[in-house]
Amino acid sequence: MSYFSKTIEHLRHYEEVFLFGNLLSISEKEKESVIDLLSIEYKIESVEHPQPSPVFDAKAALWAAQTVYIAAQLILYRETDVKDLPSLFPSFEDENKITASQMLSADLCLRFLPAILIQAQTIDPEDELIALVEKHLIDFHYSAIGYGFRFHEKEDVKTLVSHSDLELLFNDKIFLQLYADRVFEKKDLNFASFPFINEKLKSDFGMYAHQFWKEFELNKQQ
Repeated sequence: MSYFSKTIEHLRHYEEVFLFGNLLSISEKEKESVIDLLSIEYKIESVEHPQPSPVFDAKAALWAAQTVYIAAQLILYRETDVKDLPSLFPSFEDENKITASQMLSADLCLRFLPAILIQAQTIDPEDELIALVEKHLIDFHYSAIGYGFRFHEKEDVKTLVSHSDLELLFNDKIFLQLYADRVFEKKDLNFASFPFINEKLKSDFGMYAHQFWKEFELNKQQ
């Protein structure tokens, strides 16, 4: 049975993690199946995006799916030694800076990671898994909007995100709009403070910021 692909399919369709057991190995056939599934899911979501959307990035989407799958498995089935955890969560490898295409493709699954981490905190607040996986949310910060980082000071997180190539990311106007929309949806003042996002939100709100997001308007005046 294709446990990995079944889990990701259930996650995408029902926004729930359905686990079959402590099954961390993933076959190449399952990987191909998940890439096909996520490619279709990306096309479906892109219909709602301003056009044209960034192209689907299969490598980033698969990496994110594996990260979420293994994190969810380890919350309930922990037989792995702490020292071996980092090897299960490799960083996304790319020669260049993370692109808007990769951010959006990874977000198909990474958007569910904050809820998984919150569940992990409920089970064991000192779980080493939490800080380990949070690092990936800093790299792919579009999926972290609305998430309260616990193992890092918020200012440190903002600094780390700011040091990523935000100018490159937000040169993609479609991604800039999607990013600003999610910041507004989640009402995340930390991410709203990034200059690119702050200016975009002010432009979108115009003179009606106090009606759309009172806290944003108050924060702007401080």
